[in-house]
Amino acid sequence: DADAETRGLLRDKLAGRNHVMDAMIASLGEHLRVPVTDAQATFRAFAASGVYRELVADHGWSPDRFEEWLADTLQAQLL
Repeated sequence: DADAETRGLLRDKLAGRNHVMDAMIASLGEHLRVPVTDAQATFRAFAASGVYRELVADHGWSPDRFEEWLADTLQAQLL
């Protein structure tokens, strides 16, 4: 129920984060086994705060375990 200004700030923050994440994946373009846009969407999906919250906060994984899982998952899916 945030006001319009707050929603705009959050939207801008998310767009900035997505831009950085997309650039990281694009830099791997020649190594990807899927199209860059698919890899970018996959990365954003697996790295979403809801996934982190589910595994770390709700299920008790350590942040290090999450990081290792995310790296292994992305490598298996994208490279």
